[in-house]
Amino acid sequence: MSKVTKKIANLLLHTLSGVVLVAILLILGLALAFSLPRVQTFVAEKATDWLAEECDVRVSVGDISLENISRLVAEEVYVEDLAGDTLLWVSKLTGKIDRKALLSEGRFVPYDVKVEDAKFYLIEEGEGGNNIDKLILHIESQFPADTTASGGRFA
Repeated sequence: MSKVTKKIANLLLHTLSGVVLVAILLILGLALAFSLPRVQTFVAEKATDWLAEECDVRVSVGDISLENISRLVAEEVYVEDLAGDTLLWVSKLTGKIDRKALLSEGRFVPYDVKVEDAKFYLIEEGEGGNNIDKLILHIESQFPADTTASGGRFA
């Protein structure tokens, strides 16, 4: 192998190792930042503000944390129905987030969601259905789904 080829190979190896090191440091930095209570509170506030704005429903989350770098954990999740009554209270909600959808499409797509100690408050509201039906119809009107592409109600 010539000296030029060795120098190019050495340069590529150093560059690649630098990129890998930066990626690892970025992931560790993100995990460390998420372990700080101030960051968790900030993320919880931003997430609930976004949900409240998008769905036009009051939502609150006591704490959000990152577990094992890949699982998002939300504690003390509270959701109101359209009448302002309690609809849902969850002690602990965990789930993974589709990183590809988040990074490439800017969409938040949870999967493998697990709920611990949840309480639904179903209120029958005459012929209009119940509070959950009304909330689902309201959210569907906010986010019209393309049912031809996904085959489901929520895309």
